[in-house]
Amino acid sequence: MKINTKTAFRFAEKVVFGSANDCWNWVGAIKDNGYGNFYADGKTISAHRAAYILAYGTILSEQIMHTCDNRRCVNPHHLLNGTRQQNMEDMVLKGRSSSGEKRWNTTLTRERVNYMRKMFLSGKTPSQISKLLNYKYGTVYQIVTNRRWIEKA
Repeated sequence: MKINTKTAFRFAEKVVFGSANDCWNWVGAIKDNGYGNFYADGKTISAHRAAYILAYGTILSEQIMHTCDNRRCVNPHHLLNGTRQQNMEDMVLKGRSSSGEKRWNTTLTRERVNYMRKMFLSGKTPSQISKLLNYKYGTVYQIVTNRRWIEKA
């Protein structure tokens, strides 16, 4: 993204600014995942990535992480360079990861998972369970062998 005055002004028009400690919320285009979009140099990039580039000139890593966990925030003081691994660890540490029934696309419930495991312990094979309950073999296998839907201590 080229940094020039015109681009910076266009970006700023889509931000509700606050103090240095406040979130600066993006009020431009928003993607389905809640992150802002900004169009510059013939391509669309995430608004928080654009904010980082405008403030610091370049992105040194693959991800820009929010310290505030506000997807619409574009305050450069709330943004950090990081790896995907660091971003995922931060998400889990802050309790923002979705697993089990919290996942937006799950068709399973804790009750159904427990039922699958009971069937497995009673001698049914993952193949038999998958056919009986109409789930893919791989999904059932990973559940009954505790590779998915792992019980948290």
